[in-house]
Amino acid sequence: ELHVTWQLTGSSEVGGRIGYTKQDYETTLQDEQDVVAGLSYRYTLNSRWQAGVRGSYTKAKFKDDPDELENDDSQMELFVDYQPVPRLNIHLGLGRDGRNSNQPVSDYDDLFAIAMLSYKVY
Repeated sequence: ELHVTWQLTGSSEVGGRIGYTKQDYETTLQDEQDVVAGLSYRYTLNSRWQAGVRGSYTKAKFKDDPDELENDDSQMELFVDYQPVPRLNIHLGLGRDGRNSNQPVSDYDDLFAIAMLSYKVY
């Protein structure tokens, strides 16, 4: 997987990633090939606040599946991060998560809200 970050200005950056995974199991019928891609934009408002958007796409093929299952997964999130003190981060996001599959029973399209609190201990 390749990750790249470009600093556009002193307060904004764009990130991207692309990758490929092939899992070949010899004892079970669950071989899988994945292609992943992602793009993000982050803007730093000040030393405590950041806002941005990120999206990702995954194409998964299951070679051993008798129906040749293929899934196209995508996710998009708008977020803000707040850091009231150096080791504490609060992440709030709204987004969409979806799947388009060649087996319609596997399709979904969801909206989500996320709140995360993280504290670095070291």
